[in-house]
Amino acid sequence: MLGELPFGLNSEPVKYTLVVLSAPFWWPFVKAMWEELNESLAEEGGLFGEEPDATELARMRGDYTRETPMVSDPWEKPSRGSAKVAAATRELEAEVERERRGGFRNR
Repeated sequence: MLGELPFGLNSEPVKYTLVVLSAPFWWPFVKAMWEELNESLAEEGGLFGEEPDATELARMRGDYTRETPMVSDPWEKPSRGSAKVAAATRELEAEVERERRGGFRNR
């Protein structure tokens, strides 16, 4: 049969040993997910906590300094005329390249 060890050996300790030895790989992910879940349910008291009173709730709603790895923020904000500036830059570069090449066909 598939999954059984020969000679009637018990494979259950091997399975638990593999789970324990692989914990350094999956534990940080589980921890991050747990923290994210508790933070998302903070206004209701978290997963197993009590519901916060009005002062704690006001403090939580006003506290936007919490760091979360789930936020995507571009490094550089695009400016209003960036497309026009980029097009003008490309046109100037093309003109400089045409002048640099020279030759009787490009004049």
